Amino acid sequence: IADLLPSPEQILKSDISAVTNPDLIESVEPFNELAACYAQMAAEGLDIKLIDHQHHPLFYACQSLASMLTEQVTLHATKLRLMNLFNRFPRLKPLLVSLNNYGLRLKEFFSGQHSGIDVFLGNNETEQTLQQIQSIISANTTQRVFDAIGQHLHHQFDQNSYESLSDRRLRIFWIASNEHLDVLPVLHLLLKLSNETNLWIDLHYMESDPVQLTHAEQLFQTYLGGQTHLSIIYEQTFDLFNSEILGKIPFESFDIVFAANKLQGSQDLRKSLVDLRRLLVPNGLLLLLELINVPLYFDLIFGLLDQWWSLSDNAR
Repeated sequence: IADLLPSPEQILKSDISAVTNPDLIESVEPFNELAACYAQMAAEGLDIKLIDHQHHPLFYACQSLASMLTEQVTLHATKLRLMNLFNRFPRLKPLLVSLNNYGLRLKEFFSGQHSGIDVFLGNNETEQTLQQIQSIISANTTQRVFDAIGQHLHHQFDQNSYESLSDRRLRIFWIASNEHLDVLPVLHLLLKLSNETNLWIDLHYMESDPVQLTHAEQLFQTYLGGQTHLSIIYEQTFDLFNSEILGKIPFESFDIVFAANKLQGSQDLRKSLVDLRRLLVPNGLLLLLELINVPLYFDLIFGLLDQWWSLSDNAR
């Protein structure tokens, strides 16, 4: 069905970047102020000459955030501010949890007591929280992208007076991100599209975490009962960008390949893109969503990792 899909330009024209979650908009200023509190406490009394050069970008980011404040902050006042924000933005709890966890450890990071990997990969709860953050940010855009695709296919269906699309098949390769928040709205959309047009849809769902894959299968099955036009193939792999694994998938097997916030796990970005592209039929869509243009407070969440900063100019 690739010949009926919209072009990337048509998808971008559908305003997919618009933020429909009001919490994400309203929280920017107070979250930046909270990050500024942690930044001020971490940077106070530190001499940049004693900080490892690779950590300078984060230190400068802390100084920039701290400059937003007009008074000295205390740990007690920061905790009160944090609790107020938990009550005000309960759906953004993962962001606040991470800001607090990493903000309180900034000083240890700058002093060399802990590395970014130590802080990020310290426990399963930390890793799960990061996945939740990525889902919160990407879920809205993911839904809007597939909504644009669905609307375009509907338009093609109506414009060409098809009685049905029962002789067509949409094949999607979905590289999952451990959280299902971004998948469920798309699954609803695909089911609706299939029911209204009789389009056959195959979803190839690849996940690196076996527990999350099992959860996804159990969850998705509750939505698939009684319908026959949408099928899901579940596959678990430990390395989503392993050439040998992707090489086992037949050439030009999919109309759409989708991944959100996964490219940072690739050791060779160019090769990964080539491997993914070979899975697509001609005119197929390679859809990759990554975190860009985020608020300042994200520097305190992801800035502990060297990959967050550009090697050329020490900027994001």
